[in-house]
Amino acid sequence: MEHIRLGTPTTIYLVKPVNAQFLASSRHVRRVRSADVLLGLGVLGVGLAWIGETVSFVEAALFVVALFCALLLSLVTLTLWFVAHRLKSYTGVSA
Repeated sequence: MEHIRLGTPTTIYLVKPVNAQFLASSRHVRRVRSADVLLGLGVLGVGLAWIGETVSFVEAALFVVALFCALLLSLVTLTLWFVAHRLKSYTGVSA
């Protein structure tokens, strides 16, 4: 909160063509750390080896594609929900 009180980094946010509230809120979002990803892949590999299953490259690629599609679907759904909510708050009419 010190940066908001001093106004130093937030002044650059006000001249950008993005919503200043979004930039101020997304400043605290934690990025994915490579150690967490590697640990997760290690746990997945040990689990697959423990049950004796193998995963082909095609299966792994399809899994990544499915995860990406799920992420896109959730982002589109949230976007539509937020737009409808904002429209309702401005006009009083639900979409």
